[in-house]
Amino acid sequence: MLRLTTAPELRQDGDLARQLLADLDDPERGVLPPGKVGLEIPNGALLREVLLEAGWILDEPWTPLRHDLAEPVKDSGLRIEVAGPETAGVRTAVHRSAFGSPAFTEEIWHVLAAGPVYADARCLIGYDDQDNAVAAATVWSAGPGKPGLLEPVGVHADHRGRG
Repeated sequence: MLRLTTAPELRQDGDLARQLLADLDDPERGVLPPGKVGLEIPNGALLREVLLEAGWILDEPWTPLRHDLAEPVKDSGLRIEVAGPETAGVRTAVHRSAFGSPAFTEEIWHVLAAGPVYADARCLIGYDDQDNAVAAATVWSAGPGKPGLLEPVGVHADHRGRG
């Protein structure tokens, strides 16, 4: 997933949109890996039209939500723990089951967690009352008072539909 934006005054720049398409469409340019990828761009950007004309397809949009965390959050019934090196295998197993994506391995998690962009991020694991890992997500912080990003919460296939 790449979240891409430009200066607002450049969002209708045709040359920029075409250059971005060239960079995004060619894995050898190093912007995106080969295969299926996700790209988030601002609404109203000409790049959206350029991508669609080039054969890209629309997917489900992300929904920005807001929740004030100044007060404690209501107990969900799940025990939530921050994933660390010792629980990376649990975290990635839930992800693989939830999203059917075998590529997210424990080794990949360790690479992600060692990177500079992960410094203010956390992977969370939800455990049920029988200590089964039932859900997981990554939360990316932009700092106090700034919007963060909660990635889609993945629910292990064995625990879907249980509330």
